[in-house]
Amino acid sequence: MSGSIDEPHSTTPVPLLDVVGVTHDYGTLRALDDVSLDVAPGEVHALVGENGAGKSTLVKVVAGLLDPTAGSVSADGRAVPLGRTAESVAAGIGVVHQHFSLIESLTATENFLLGRPGSPKVLPLSTARREIAEFGERVGLDVDPDALVADLSIGQRQRLEILTALGWGARMVLLDEPSAVLSPTEADALLDDLKRLCAQGYGFLLITHKLREVEEFADRVTVLRGGRVVGRHSGRVDRDTLVEEMVGAEGRRPEAPAPRDPGPLRVEVRGVASGRLADVDLDLFGGIVVGVAGVVGSGQADLADVLAGARAPDTGTVRLDGTQISGDPVAAWSNGVAVIPEDRERDALALELPVWCNSIAKQHGAIGPWHRVDRSKVSEICDRVIDRLRVKPARHDIAAGGLSGGNQQRLVIGRELDRQPSLVVASEPTRGLDPPSALAVIDGLRSAAAAGAVVVVVASDLDELLELADRLIVVCAGRITMDTDAATPTRQEIGRAMVAVTAA
Repeated sequence: MSGSIDEPHSTTPVPLLDVVGVTHDYGTLRALDDVSLDVAPGEVHALVGENGAGKSTLVKVVAGLLDPTAGSVSADGRAVPLGRTAESVAAGIGVVHQHFSLIESLTATENFLLGRPGSPKVLPLSTARREIAEFGERVGLDVDPDALVADLSIGQRQRLEILTALGWGARMVLLDEPSAVLSPTEADALLDDLKRLCAQGYGFLLITHKLREVEEFADRVTVLRGGRVVGRHSGRVDRDTLVEEMVGAEGRRPEAPAPRDPGPLRVEVRGVASGRLADVDLDLFGGIVVGVAGVVGSGQADLADVLAGARAPDTGTVRLDGTQISGDPVAAWSNGVAVIPEDRERDALALELPVWCNSIAKQHGAIGPWHRVDRSKVSEICDRVIDRLRVKPARHDIAAGGLSGGNQQRLVIGRELDRQPSLVVASEPTRGLDPPSALAVIDGLRSAAAAGAVVVVVASDLDELLELADRLIVVCAGRITMDTDAATPTRQEIGRAMVAVTAA
């Protein structure tokens, strides 16, 4: 393994992608500072860094969405005109974004054709269907050309995105957090697909926060911090080294806490059917973090909504400390339910309002006589919220939308935990966060459990879930297929439970 940052290029004479000396300024903020990296045929080159390190800006430069202040991008030895997506596509650069760009109401074939450069104005669907089927078979990415995207699994949709990029002529594909929403089985299948494609001479620039994947799969790794390259590695590299380069020694994860004995029974779920859920019974005890895993769409999101009081079950009840909260958000809130939604920007924050406004949401104690805001109480609450998870910058007046994603999540969780909740329902609380922010979130949730709350965490990142949870529940097709101590099952056993396959 090499950790030098002085030799950015591979020994391949003509890389599929060659980024040289890229610098970009947003006004007075330097987002990228003399960044160079390349991707060789047949390799996966991982790019890692904390939130705000410059990864997103580099993605925009490579994709042709941004014309940098300085530097160049070449593909197959030819300079790529910057700031124009059509030129990047024509040069053989493909991008698969974390949020898919597919249209669910159209078939795989129709999505494959949309926007494809060089397509004739009129092309019989039968011809296009045959083309996508033959190409998919040739590269080993079989997708049913007649299937509606809405009927495809998340893993199949991602496969279609990659197939579309390759079908448009890409030899190098940038993958932005490709396994963020995949089950362990789907993530393993993705890595198998990439290995097969690398053997055919394709190359991939992999952007991910899942350092286990980097450790096990990447051929080379480039580490960004503060817009600069701070580390380069060839071959296998351990996670601690990467984390320290990304964020310094403060980013190291502590050892998992010793198993806790459950406290009193606090939440009773009886016969609940709602959405995809079918006749679910659960007893949840205080002082315990309960992880909920499952393939996307299996019913775990419905379970979170029911526990939060946001969705009324078709049948059954949910009781918190003996009080029914089923389908009643006000009763849930008044009885101490804290909710950390999956989409913080849409459901948890008013981005245009300052931090102090977002800190006192749900905090009636900030309202004084005559329904007027008590400024001293507001300042006290805001200080507590900021200090609890170390929101940066620690300012009351900055707009919530001006915080990084990690600090927005710290703000949301700090606010929810400030009320000393009885039940915390957290959906994807660490998704897309850099190690320090993820660690702060994990510490906050653990502290709530230590104070006696029931903490329910729904997450697709199995590594994070197993690190955090004391008890693990797996949901498949609306039913609980595993309920066990989190330290007991293997990843393979969890994966089988996610698809309801029992061991032979």
